[in-house]
Formats: sequence, structure tokens, C-alpha cells
Amino acid sequence: MTEKFEISRRKALTALGTIGVASAGAGLGTSALFSDTESFENNMITAGTLDLAVDYVVHEDQGSAGSYTINSFTGEVNGEESDDAVTVNGEGTEISQELDDVKPGDCGYSRFCFTIDDNPAYLWACGELTSTKENEYTEPEPEDENGEGELEENIDVEMRYCELDDEGELIEDGEGDIIFEGTLNELLDLLDGGIPLDGTGDGDAEAGDQEPFAGTGDENDNGGSDNPCVCIDWKVPKEVGNEIQSDSMEFDLEFYAEQSRHTDGTHNPCLKGEVEEGYAKDRRDFSPSLNARGRFGDNDPGTGTGLRELDIRDASDAPEAQGGHSWESGVAQEFELSYDGTETTLEVGGDTLSTSDVAPSDDDAAIGVGASDGQVSVENVEVNGQTPSGAASVSADGDTNYLFIAGGGIADEGSITGEVTFTWDGSPGEEGLKFRIDA
Repeated sequence: MTEKFEISRRKALTALGTIGVASAGAGLGTSALFSDTESFENNMITAGTLDLAVDYVVHEDQGSAGSYTINSFTGEVNGEESDDAVTVNGEGTEISQELDDVKPGDCGYSRFCFTIDDNPAYLWACGELTSTKENEYTEPEPEDENGEGELEENIDVEMRYCELDDEGELIEDGEGDIIFEGTLNELLDLLDGGIPLDGTGDGDAEAGDQEPFAGTGDENDNGGSDNPCVCIDWKVPKEVGNEIQSDSMEFDLEFYAEQSRHTDGTHNPCLKGEVEEGYAKDRRDFSPSLNARGRFGDNDPGTGTGLRELDIRDASDAPEAQGGHSWESGVAQEFELSYDGTETTLEVGGDTLSTSDVAPSDDDAAIGVGASDGQVSVENVEVNGQTPSGAASVSADGDTNYLFIAGGGIADEGSITGEVTFTWDGSPGEEGLKFRIDA
């Protein structure tokens, strides 16, 4: 089960937080092994549990405009008891925060601490920018043409491990390893692909190397009381100018727990796919360093580069590797784009291209399809053997669409696989059928 601690909008930087809580569920949330009694009579088998609860403190300081603090540790809002200050505990609790009239000099923090009942679990932080708007232009704010605000690009954030006391206060010397430093926009881009959190507070831990967070049933680890918290500090620098006037933004931040027994921490619960119209390369939040393409050329695997069917290109669209391929109408062909730390390889239907002159770099990936002379479909997409939640396929019939895979980047080695099908009648024109992978 998943919950959200949801950020609202309107010039909003909020509390830097929506919280999603993963709880008991088939295959994912239940404990990895059943346990039974030590008796051979009246045998019983009981399932273990996995339930993530998140306590938090959110503080906003807007100078002479006032301040705001919500603390679920103490159950208070601005020092007074409140039913709004509740622990997010997997029972459908949803919390929203809204911050209006953000100005240069405003600052604040959000602090999150985790209780896992009762089995140890790997913990991930996920998030995304859900809306960014100019709303209106106020002189002398400079105008641009995209209608998107610049607020998230002008908020500095620091995300780090920390230690809090029982009332949510940062203890002396309680600041731990830094997880991220940069702008809110950059943090949300990273969260979009998922950040694996480490149960020992190691800021450099990567997926597969991180330690799980202890559960309350772990007597050898103080019942999870030593689990690190996560603190996010934010500020709008005083030197920020008129470009943020009237801007608004919305974003989500979620935390997911997944059993650690019989898993290695590499499964990314933030991996998700969504289908959009147009071209992924035009996205503001996506900067791939390469694309690998398959298209209908002369349909001859022996033809030279002039009418090649396959290629790998750099960010400027300059080809780094090219080759031929033969398509058969209506027949699905397996494809794989992989990176081993040295070479980038594209394989489609048994034909292979490789180059060491360009490598994937983005945390995300996209698969685009275009069809003016038939239909193109891409199905059964996986990233490193994992199917994205949401969408895992995309198709085109007289149009151009793409599957955006948040967290699907393979810059740290990996592969993107699936099946592609070109379908046509007659003789398609050059590039009348095509697909491409941006990474």
C-alpha cells in the first residue's frame, strides 16, 4: 500500500514533502518467509509484517511575514496541539502543505524519521515535479516563451542524513552525510529516478550497496531506534531577482519500504513509465547524451550507411555507429540498449552495433516511436530486468509518441530491453517507420 504526503501549489515551495508509505502487500510488503510454531500439533503458519511510519518536522521562515512549524513528534502546529500533526503510518493519512508569497531570503527545513514495523527493509525516496507555472508576468520580470516558472530553479536545497531527539529537534552534532546539494529542480530530477537510502547513513551508498533500515523486531539493532533520519534544508537566496515573481510549483516526495530478506536493494520502486505525445528530447527535465535508433531504410542489412536501418548517435545527432537491418511487417523483434561502463551497444533482431565514443548519462530514459506509413509498437519494456510501473509500452499510428521512463537511466551500467514491431502495407518511405531510445 502506498500513501502520499502531498504538496500543494500556488507559489509553493512547501514543506518539501509528500510522504508515500509502503506497507504490507502481496510479494512486496509481506515478510520474505513465513514462520511457524515449534510444535508438530495444531500447526500454525503466520505471516510477518512490513509497515513504514514516517514522523516529520516542517518549518518555514518568511521573516517579517511570519513562520510556520508542524511537528508530528509532538503533535503540534506552531507549538499548539493539533490533529493536523499526525504520523504518516500507512493507514491512508494524507498531508498537504502550502506556502504562499515566497520571496528571496525565505528558508526552512523538513525532517523525516522512519519506523519500520517489524522486519528490516530497504528504503527509497522518490519524487517528481508535477507542475511549474509562470501564472503571470509582473514588470520587470523577464518573459520567456515556455509558460513555465523558474521558482524550482532558484531554490537551493541540501539533503542529508541527521539524528533527531524524541521531540524532533536536531541533536548536537546530529548532522550526517550529505546525500545531495543543489537546486530544488535538480533534487526533484534525481528523486524522479529514485534515491536509495542507507540504513547506516552513508551518503555515497548506491542501489545494491546500501544497508537496510532496521525493523522494530530487530533486537540486535535496538529495534530500529538507531535508524538515521533525513533532513532537507531549503532557502531562496537573497540575490534571486524578479524572475520568480508570481511563479508557482507543485511536487511530490514519497518514501517506500521494501523487505530486505531475500532481496539485494537493487529493485527500484520509483521506476515508472508514462506515455506522452511528441518527442522526449524536447522535455525540459531530460538531457540524454545519446540516442539509439531503428528505422525503415531500404530494408537491406548489407546496405552501406546511406540507407542504414540502425545507428547510435551523440547528443548533437552525429552518428557514432551505423548498420543495416531487415524488418518483416508485423513481426516483433527483440531489442536491447546496454552499457557496460566502456561500450554502448544496440542490438535489434540479432544485428548489433557498438561504440565506445558515447555513453548514456541521464538518470531517466525514453523510447520514442513514429509512424507515417504504417504502425510502430514497442512492448514489454524492462530496465535491468525490471518492468516500470505505469506504462511499459508505446505505439504510433500516423503520429509520434514516447514512453518516458523515470529512473530508467543506465549511466551506471545496465540495459533497456523490449520488443519492437513495424507493420506496413506496400512500400514505406525512408523513416516512415522508426523508433529511438534516448539515454
